[in-house]
Amino acid sequence: MSGPGTAPRSWTRLAGRARTTAGRGAVRTLRRLRLDLQRGLALLIDRAQRLRHRSALRQRPRLIVDRGRPVPAAAVDGLLFEPHRRALAADLIDAIGRAGGTARPVPERWDRPVPITVGRLDHDQLWRVLGPVAERHPGLVVQRHDRRRARAGEARRSMTDFLLGPAIRTVLLPDPALGPPRRPTGELPPELAGHPVWQLTGHAVDPGTGRRLGGSAAVRLRIGDRPDEAAAPPLLTEPVDIVYTWVDDADPDWQRDFAAARPDSRPTRAAFTPARFRQCDELRYSLRSVAEFAPWARRIWIVTNGQVPDWLTHPDGDDRVTVVPHAELWRGEDGLPTFNSQAIEACLHRIDGLADRFVYFNDDFFLGRPVAPETFFRPDDGRPIVFPSNQTLPPGPPDPRDLAPDASGKNNRALIAAATGRVIDAKYLHVPQAMTRPILQELDQLFPAAFAETRRARFRSLSDLAACSLHHGYALATGRAERGRISQRYVDVEGRACARDLDDIARYRCYDAFCLNAIHDDGDRSRITGFLRRYFPVPSPWEKD
Repeated sequence: MSGPGTAPRSWTRLAGRARTTAGRGAVRTLRRLRLDLQRGLALLIDRAQRLRHRSALRQRPRLIVDRGRPVPAAAVDGLLFEPHRRALAADLIDAIGRAGGTARPVPERWDRPVPITVGRLDHDQLWRVLGPVAERHPGLVVQRHDRRRARAGEARRSMTDFLLGPAIRTVLLPDPALGPPRRPTGELPPELAGHPVWQLTGHAVDPGTGRRLGGSAAVRLRIGDRPDEAAAPPLLTEPVDIVYTWVDDADPDWQRDFAAARPDSRPTRAAFTPARFRQCDELRYSLRSVAEFAPWARRIWIVTNGQVPDWLTHPDGDDRVTVVPHAELWRGEDGLPTFNSQAIEACLHRIDGLADRFVYFNDDFFLGRPVAPETFFRPDDGRPIVFPSNQTLPPGPPDPRDLAPDASGKNNRALIAAATGRVIDAKYLHVPQAMTRPILQELDQLFPAAFAETRRARFRSLSDLAACSLHHGYALATGRAERGRISQRYVDVEGRACARDLDDIARYRCYDAFCLNAIHDDGDRSRITGFLRRYFPVPSPWEKD
């Protein structure tokens, strides 16, 4: 019992709780205000950057925006990234040799700048060598890379850097590790003197489409006393293939089979949505992205129900591209004709001649800039690198209201838990997927009934497994895969932000991969096709003239 002049304990507790609740509410309010301020400032800076870039482009059409800066560019016609970079590196090596220096390219990941070690030349001599090279490569710019300046810049973060964060800063604002672009003519700028690494980019733009060639640094020159001792990074030496799944909804035979088919079991939500099968010639442009940004692929396999795109060269004309009919993969089992992408994924390891390591593409996946095999597989042991998203599977068993990825993901979770004792709830980004044939074969032997039932389902059903995410989860649970990151953009072609997303992808070209996905409706097909033509205007070697 409380004494005189003393508040009861219950009132003391209530007062303490009130103070705690009020404090938490104040903290939440302050956090919301801070986030609103950050978003508002980021939008303000973004709009200011866009206005500045737009004004600069109107005054000088041959400009591109590289890391937030307008840079002069040369007009080209029908040139791919790799030939452009190879020609630039060859000219540099030849010019350095004629000037009395030594130049030797060092093996490096394909998506990194070509490193060339330079000997017997100092900085002033090398600067004079670059002048004539710039005349043969209009738009060539030199950027200084100073690690000491980069570290110092990180220590002195401004308020804008802190609010925007590194992901936005690298796209919209200049990289602190790179100095302003300089044309290699005239006297050597004093800020370039005394630094060991220069990065060169041949900025070129297709005059008709505005397409940009080259990355932030196509070639890197390193001046050293003993250039032959430069160490090469570990590289993947085993072959890597690419596998596509594709369907042509305009084929009359396919339309007749689709209309006559009936589901074998209760389907998942959106199993019959026509947008799942429509195509805007995505496969053509996805193959163009592979030809330009992943020429290291050994072979390309296109899995179809027997259809062959009318623009594709005859399979006998180029043994790098092979069309694989579904009948070869089902091997007499029930389930054909199939309209279930998960059933097709459950057969990919049956492709005769497929490499042990391959990258799986949907036809709406595109590479946006050069990527290396090491983006998808570890170079030391070849383990696949998977890309989890920030979303997880919902709890419980499959439900008819679930989207197909959620229903199959729940089935995968149960299978992995039964086999390994671990619960894997991760979802994965909608990007090209690194897969290994031995792990898929092992899973088919571990769960033969589940694989067979999935292959029998002509449409997506609640009992399906998703072989791709099952592969990733099982490999992570058994220590045979590694989590990684990839720069990607997912575009909902039905959404209101589709036009803005496509403009951003075309303007900055900073994504390793992007996906143009349709769930219910195929969106504005003319806008999508126009974007793809601008981004990938050069035909691949596998297209007919």
